[in-house]
Amino acid sequence: MIIIGKLLLSVFLGGLIGFIVSLMNSRRELDKPYKVDGKIYFGFIYDVFVGAIAALLAITILVPGALDLEYPSIIGISTIAGLSGESILLSQQLHASEEKRKMLEAAEEKLIAEIKRQIDNEKSKE
Repeated sequence: MIIIGKLLLSVFLGGLIGFIVSLMNSRRELDKPYKVDGKIYFGFIYDVFVGAIAALLAITILVPGALDLEYPSIIGISTIAGLSGESILLSQQLHASEEKRKMLEAAEEKLIAEIKRQIDNEKSKE
């Protein structure tokens, strides 16, 4: 029964850290879930879920024997894991925006090349 309590504490703290980080990232206004073009964005619920899962994984998998530790150690591990989960999310968002920027630059270069080609074709017709 103590193990279940430690797991629940870990999940709660990871989710709480996810919630706090979500508040900090969104300038103290919660990003509420919404639907756009058939896609559902979960907003702050996603951050809470990621923090909770990261803490649970840290306690059960990453730190051997973590469930045998005292509560202060579990609190520390869960807090760090919740923050790490959020940093992983932020790095994924950064990577996605970098990929989008690269795609836009490639499209822009193709468009410029096509425009130059059309201009050259019109000049050669004259």
